[in-house]
Amino acid sequence: MNDARLWIVLVAIVSFLAGSAAGILTARVRATPPAAGWPAYAEWIGSEFELDPERRQALRVLLDQYATELESRRRAHAARIHAELEPELHELAVRYEAYIRDHVLPPSQRARFDALSLPHETLATAH
Repeated sequence: MNDARLWIVLVAIVSFLAGSAAGILTARVRATPPAAGWPAYAEWIGSEFELDPERRQALRVLLDQYATELESRRRAHAARIHAELEPELHELAVRYEAYIRDHVLPPSQRARFDALSLPHETLATAH
């Protein structure tokens, strides 16, 4: 192979590699996920359907109300679940407190642990 053909092949390989790298980088940039949350959703709806400012504001108000109601229902549901689980949580707290007392603490510290121990209701609801 003469020098001109060698250089042509080398330029073609370098061009191919550079183009591949640029394509991969471009694909990664375009693949970034869209922003999350209600503001991003409102912006997407507003842009997608070309809403005027008044309708965009109405959409934001509706989404704020929806988010408030959704959070209220989540809290109510969580409270109901917690109330149903309370007996199990109490038993779990008692069991783990016993594990801590009997298997983690040295025997000389157990009386002090008993004196300082939290009520089981507090331990069961601690986060």
